[in-house]
Amino acid sequence: HVRSRRQRQMCIRDSLEAALIRLDNDEFGFCCQCGDVVNPARLHADLGAPFCADCQNAFDSRRKPI
Repeated sequence: HVRSRRQRQMCIRDSLEAALIRLDNDEFGFCCQCGDVVNPARLHADLGAPFCADCQNAFDSRRKPI
């Protein structure tokens, strides 16, 4: 599936807006799924990361087609 540059930009914007909401709610840096702390290195790589690595991997494995 190929996304346009505009679609990628919108996805990044949405991710960062969601991160700002989590920051306002004192939830930034915590996994939205399990509540554990998101590794700071992960946040450095992707500031909008809503999940810890374990929950992201589980999410990704459920999304992959069989």
